[in-house]
Amino acid sequence: MVKIASAAMHGTRNTEENLKIYQGFIEEAAAQGADLLVLPELSLQGFPASMLACDPGESYELTRTAEQVPDGPSTQFMIEQAAKHRMYLVWGMYETAGEPGVIYNAAVLVGPEGFIGRHRKVHLPGVERLSSTPGGEFRTYDTKIGKIGLCICYDKVFPESTRTLALQGAQIVCAPTAWPCVEPVPEDPQAYCLNIVDQARALENQFFLVASNHVGPYEGELCCGQSRIIDPNGIIVATTDMEHPGLAVWEGDVYETISAARCGATSLIDNLLRDRRPDSYFKEN
Repeated sequence: MVKIASAAMHGTRNTEENLKIYQGFIEEAAAQGADLLVLPELSLQGFPASMLACDPGESYELTRTAEQVPDGPSTQFMIEQAAKHRMYLVWGMYETAGEPGVIYNAAVLVGPEGFIGRHRKVHLPGVERLSSTPGGEFRTYDTKIGKIGLCICYDKVFPESTRTLALQGAQIVCAPTAWPCVEPVPEDPQAYCLNIVDQARALENQFFLVASNHVGPYEGELCCGQSRIIDPNGIIVATTDMEHPGLAVWEGDVYETISAARCGATSLIDNLLRDRRPDSYFKEN
């Protein structure tokens, strides 16, 4: 059995304050016996105040606070927390690789055994193209709770991203997210879009999707929360609401749930990865 937690976080623009918020979620998840906790995109330093307009001063500040992975102080702190609580942790941050002007929007995975891996966001929307360098690959990582894949927010809008992870054997895909909305209601067009994307990615790949989002007002944006765990049938098995910080928690047998979905035991859909016909699909030159 595996217990998974996903946080809806209302963060700040201060790394030290955000680490305190992280620690609170880690302790809360640990008290519930969680094996994995996922935190939102760019929740370590804070994300841009506007998804549409670039503020040079803001871009400089976000760049200034970027840290190295895994040797930076925040990653080292999270490694200590993972070891202390025997838990896998995923969070979003600005990463510097030591090259001038090169900053990545990264998701980092650590566990009881230490640093495991990172994902650098491949698909950069809007203003992110002006402040971040795109990554170039999608990878999975073997852990004691299953094979974990990573993607970040806009990445999951492109089905090729998560399909790549599924074909590598991903059983749990962690998706730190910063998804805005106009109003915190289910009918909000952005929130509706998020629901469709998350559920479709889990269903079409028949794996668990763990999405963690910011919640509430944040600088110039409003984020819609709904941090959730979605099972291989595309069913939301745990979620937070659209207005409050908190944890969504699910416990179950990851392997058995995926196996049941892929043999048609829980729906009319059979094994979607096995039944693919790549020879019949459009091939880009």
